[in-house]
Amino acid sequence: MAELLKTLRDLQDTDTKRARCERDLQRIPKELQQRTSEVDAVRMRLERGREEVKRLRAEEKNMELEIRSRNEKLEKLTIQSNMARDSATLLATNHQIQTLKGENARAEDRALGLVDRIEQAEKVFPTLEAQVAAQMKELEKFSSACTTEMDRVKAELAELQQKRQALASTVPADVLDTYQKMLAAREGIAVCAVDVDCCSGCSMSVPPNDLSKIRAAKEIVRCKSCGRILYAEG
Repeated sequence: MAELLKTLRDLQDTDTKRARCERDLQRIPKELQQRTSEVDAVRMRLERGREEVKRLRAEEKNMELEIRSRNEKLEKLTIQSNMARDSATLLATNHQIQTLKGENARAEDRALGLVDRIEQAEKVFPTLEAQVAAQMKELEKFSSACTTEMDRVKAELAELQQKRQALASTVPADVLDTYQKMLAAREGIAVCAVDVDCCSGCSMSVPPNDLSKIRAAKEIVRCKSCGRILYAEG
């Protein structure tokens, strides 16, 4: 029975390592995805900035075309004004001229505002480009390290699976069933030592009769409180 208890302890140690490996296999891709998302966020910020500058430049160009078109109209209206033969025509022409000049003045103000916005937007591009380049370099290194670590963990897990199968094959079916149920129900701790006269798993007292059986190591004894399989150290 002492040998069986040792096997159960070895089995639990193996299962603890297996659980750690399985957590690592879930954790590593998530960490890589997190790093990738951080790089993508900066890259997207840079891309959005470039798209915004592109849009502003197009708007600026359209505004310049509108100003040019109005200037051409102003030249024609100025000629018409100089050639006007009556006051009504002169007043109407001058009104059109003033309207176009006002529209141009407002358009020029907006164009200057667009130029300022473009300059401000482009100022952050070098910083973002450098940040993306640095993060991409780090991401490549991190990705390579993740691949190496994943391969190592997978290899370790495969070895642990084989070891577990070998250990489990020596445990009676009913004991193995109890062990596995406790492993699932008690957060990975199915077998634990007696600490003085208490179960180290739940800290509840173990009856004297059970303590004697545990020390004798001639049968499987379970904690009456948490159900874990108990053993005596030493």
